[in-house]
Amino acid sequence: MTKRKELKKAFLAFGLCMLTVGAGVTSALPKPFTASAATVVMDYDETAIESDLSDVNAQLYPADKDGKAEVIRFQEYCYSEKPFFSEAYGLYVYVYNPTENEVSQSRCTLNMAVEYSDGAPVDYENVGLTLLDYTDNWRFLKFKVTDDTAFLERAQAHASANDGARRYDVSDLTLYYSSGTKAEAANISKTYTWTGYGAGLNDNEESTLVCNTSTLETLSLKVAHTYYRPNVATAETPKVESLHSVYFAVPNSILEEYGSIYEIEAEYLGATLKPMLVTGNESAYNSISNYLGQDMSSYKSALPYMYLAGLSIPVAGTNSSAAFAYNYDYEDHFQMKVGTGYSTTYYYANDVDRLNELYLMFNTDFSEDSADSYVVDTETLKERMKASATKDYCTGVVDGAEGSYASDIFSSVDTEKTPLKVTADDTFDLTIDTVQKSFWEKVFGGSGDVSTETWVENKKAIHEVTALDFVDTVTQNCENLLIAEADYDDFYSAYEEAEANDETLFLYHYRISDYTAYEATLFLHVSDLWWGELDTNAYFFTQSVDLDFDIIDVTCREDGVDTVLSVVSAPVDYVADGTPPTDTDSDKTWTDDISEKVGGWFVDEDGPLGLSKFSWVLIAIGVYLVLCVIGKIAYPLIPFLVAGFAGVFFIVTIPFRFISWLVRKVRGDD
Repeated sequence: MTKRKELKKAFLAFGLCMLTVGAGVTSALPKPFTASAATVVMDYDETAIESDLSDVNAQLYPADKDGKAEVIRFQEYCYSEKPFFSEAYGLYVYVYNPTENEVSQSRCTLNMAVEYSDGAPVDYENVGLTLLDYTDNWRFLKFKVTDDTAFLERAQAHASANDGARRYDVSDLTLYYSSGTKAEAANISKTYTWTGYGAGLNDNEESTLVCNTSTLETLSLKVAHTYYRPNVATAETPKVESLHSVYFAVPNSILEEYGSIYEIEAEYLGATLKPMLVTGNESAYNSISNYLGQDMSSYKSALPYMYLAGLSIPVAGTNSSAAFAYNYDYEDHFQMKVGTGYSTTYYYANDVDRLNELYLMFNTDFSEDSADSYVVDTETLKERMKASATKDYCTGVVDGAEGSYASDIFSSVDTEKTPLKVTADDTFDLTIDTVQKSFWEKVFGGSGDVSTETWVENKKAIHEVTALDFVDTVTQNCENLLIAEADYDDFYSAYEEAEANDETLFLYHYRISDYTAYEATLFLHVSDLWWGELDTNAYFFTQSVDLDFDIIDVTCREDGVDTVLSVVSAPVDYVADGTPPTDTDSDKTWTDDISEKVGGWFVDEDGPLGLSKFSWVLIAIGVYLVLCVIGKIAYPLIPFLVAGFAGVFFIVTIPFRFISWLVRKVRGDD
């Protein structure tokens, strides 16, 4: 501490011991509270919460694990036009936390007005709070608005234009818990107007401080999220644009009074997940899942598997290309047996991501080709993300609105939140890169020509949902609305609920990110120079997620007049489904194809030696043609011709019927 500060504290202790300041409270207190005899001190941050709330009856605020947080007191401290006293200025918030869950020291926020026009709020922000003190059981909390300098300037500007009155509009308090549980929004919705000064703070001997509170009109929203991805990706263009959207209902009374929604202000923390693996191979899943988060190149003998994603099967002597290569490397290149009849040296492409560590892995029901249609739904993905924070590999955590996640599962996390301001006039386009290859490029390899195609053009960012959005098939409705079919039932239920509650549902498309899904080929290690392909029943996917997404305010417009309403809502973590690539290869062998495509034509369902009904049809057609050709001349020979034709037919089909019967026996179909 500097000598100047020591002298200043000594002077305050001596010269201000009889001065008082006011403190404002909400109606939650058992009795009105407009002033206290607290001594002005420069380090009010250090005062104990028990002392600050000595007038509050704690028995009125019991512990309740299912209770909702409340603001007991919002307090302006030591406001003055004198610079010396202004150094002690601050805004303090006292909170009742009935769950007694431990609260984050620095993440909690207060949604407050930060700009005024003609005396009315025109802009809100989630301002930061600093946790100063708390009771041992975490039931009572003391916060301070972190950026007190900015609010002092705003208060002074407002006082200058409004006869000394300082106005603070507060909509909600968001509590983030250290345990990683879901964040909670406490509805405040009050305007605090302070007039006068504490005794001695502005040449007045007696306190003239008064705080008046009034209800602030806010908009309470329940926000749900959805996404949309085009079904236009190919093996050559696995990266598509993924549309991030949320939807919520607004009371019609608000829209009738202030007009429809014109602008939405929100924020989120952007992050990108590392590549995740979905597999339908049970043996590979059981082996690899035991080593998640570890350098799997250290477990060569225990993990005889490798996945290549985005694989192109090469012509002998050419190099392959892969988007991801997992899991270990014996050398920089491998000798592999690829498909049937290919034997070549494999080199990884220069831009391949080598994944010696894998953090998130999902399994299907392990049936054939099951990964080709398997969707990792949002809830499953979020659960695995939350569970990552408890794994041994976790070296740090990233805090979201609905939990804490291991930092290891992310390839990138933004350092600051991204602000969003989108209007009803804003539009967006969705595009896809397509690759056109010539016949010779397909046969001998080649990159082809890449072109960009716009498949959605001039789409409105803010959409008011009506009954006309549900007149077609589910697929068509989703394409028109740009929402995921997996979310359609929930979306339609939200629309019906809004209609029943005299509300209007709004769909808010707020950003576009890249989504990538590559089919993955599984190889079995045979020797240091030889690998065998097992299946393509797997895929890798990566996506961007929006942590701590929160709508701050909305602007309604009616006849050119704008009204800004602060939003009360709990933030959410936007994590969309993981969806498979749209262009995949089947894992069925050529004998499977014989069984399904050939056997069904020539083999009766009762056994390998019978003839199918279609076979009898072919025989009948053959007999008819023979009769037409030979006519009456060869009439005596007809029985012999028919018998010969049937015999030849029977003999020719014996290999097919035997192979089909053998395959079905092995698979247990009979």
